[in-house]
Amino acid sequence: MGRRSESQFHYWDLRRRGSSQSEISKVYSVSRQAVSKSIQAQENNVEYRLLEFAESSGILVEWYDRSRGILIGIIPPLDDMLCIIMIDRKNRIRVHYDPESIKGRSKREKAWDRLRSDLRSFLGSDLDLKRDTRSIVDMIISLGGIRK
Repeated sequence: MGRRSESQFHYWDLRRRGSSQSEISKVYSVSRQAVSKSIQAQENNVEYRLLEFAESSGILVEWYDRSRGILIGIIPPLDDMLCIIMIDRKNRIRVHYDPESIKGRSKREKAWDRLRSDLRSFLGSDLDLKRDTRSIVDMIISLGGIRK
């Protein structure tokens, strides 16, 4: 990743975790317009990556939010299993499958823990994450985004 794209990602990541553009511009001594353009460019990149990954993986997109780097979809060959795709803090794609579909209590609990940890890290620490996938999906969708 080039220096410019690194700063675009960094500004976007700060913004998705709650910092204002004004705060970011003050901390990094750049104009608000430069921050805004960087975030917009990164949102375009995030949208492309999420949709491209979903398409190449055979995932039907139900909803996505480019400003938060998250996509919710279903996997038809797996009985329409829910999956959540996210861009992590290192700009990597992370995929979480519905933890309720995982066999074995210990593996299912680890999957829940990873999902909750990632959602808190990427979307904010004040999220109330209940223990069923549908309520988590509904909570994420209530944050805004694009329905397909």
